[in-house]
Amino acid sequence: MRILVIDDDPGVRGLLTILFEREGWSVATAVDGEVALEQIARVRPDVIILDLMLPKRTGVEVMRQIAERDQAAADTVLVLTAVSEAQLRTLPADFRARKLMRKPFDNTELLQSVKACGSRLDARAGTR
Repeated sequence: MRILVIDDDPGVRGLLTILFEREGWSVATAVDGEVALEQIARVRPDVIILDLMLPKRTGVEVMRQIAERDQAAADTVLVLTAVSEAQLRTLPADFRARKLMRKPFDNTELLQSVKACGSRLDARAGTR
């Protein structure tokens, strides 16, 4: 499985890279919204881990671009963010991600969510 981690915090990117590579998954990273969009086109990830607070383009803007390019890809986005509950309530009504998790996160829950996305992809590929 190919995973793209989009987060401006090098500690989070490093931790997630180690966590996912231990599962045998391929991991690419992006430090901001613009690099993220380039990586999505190049890597074609199976699952995207997206922070909302990013330089250059916010996570909301990245999510809009993902949905405009490929609505099915939007279903592979797991949002992992440290924004407050009040900020989450201000997300646009059309903002949709497969799952929204708060930082600090539980490694087991995150891995289960990524595996669930992968299982969904496997099932969808089997129906083609």
